Amino acid sequence: MNASTSYLTLLACGFAILFSTTITLAQEPDPPGEPVIAVSLGLGMSKGRVGAPFTPEGEPQGLVPYDSGFFMNMSLDVNAGSGLRLFFGMAGNIQRKLLARAHGVGNGLWVFEQSGYESHSISFADTDYDVHMFMDTAGFRLGAKLAPPNSGTFVPWVGISAGIYLWTVDFANTARDRSYGSDKGVATGITYMGGIDLRIPISGRKEKRKYVILTPFVDLASPVAYPKIENLFLDGWTWDNVGGSHVMGPTRFGVMLGTTF
Repeated sequence: MNASTSYLTLLACGFAILFSTTITLAQEPDPPGEPVIAVSLGLGMSKGRVGAPFTPEGEPQGLVPYDSGFFMNMSLDVNAGSGLRLFFGMAGNIQRKLLARAHGVGNGLWVFEQSGYESHSISFADTDYDVHMFMDTAGFRLGAKLAPPNSGTFVPWVGISAGIYLWTVDFANTARDRSYGSDKGVATGITYMGGIDLRIPISGRKEKRKYVILTPFVDLASPVAYPKIENLFLDGWTWDNVGGSHVMGPTRFGVMLGTTF
């Protein structure tokens, strides 16, 4: 079992324990004064792989990890009672994969196919910048969270959402002021999430108290896009990603900060 498989297995086990605990605790009725509305903003990282058309010389080819992923989300939660919270959310994700270094070359099977099976390499000897593949995504989500209906300090929860995501794939330099080609579209899909709210009281009586909420979270799964770009890097070269690319890294984690009303 490799490190990636072990990490995913551990994550799945943790999520299952969190789900089981939340279901068990959510059998109790809401106490008086439980907050009705909560607004949170979260920042984190995303992890995923992409079928890049080529990679820098000497690096693995095919399905490779993104070099970086940045995830942001906002959530407006409404307490529906008995531990159920309905929410509207917005999510943004930016991922980047290095394809070739300045004055270097990129190697890949896609280059071999597009060159008429003459060469695996495409040269960027005349460029003084790195070349990257970017995946930018903005999404809108509706969903539900299940949490223990109590006003304790630590509140675990699990959730599910359906969303619509606007994505853009762009092949460009680091500063993104030189683009070789791009495509955009819309994808829909289901995501899963879980976290633990640390609720810190800031004002009000026990019957109607306001809280600041600090939440470590995990956000899982991603819709898939199928971008197609013609005349990419050279005239007549077409990148048709029939295998698809996740519009967000399918494993996302971070911290949310919020408040109740």
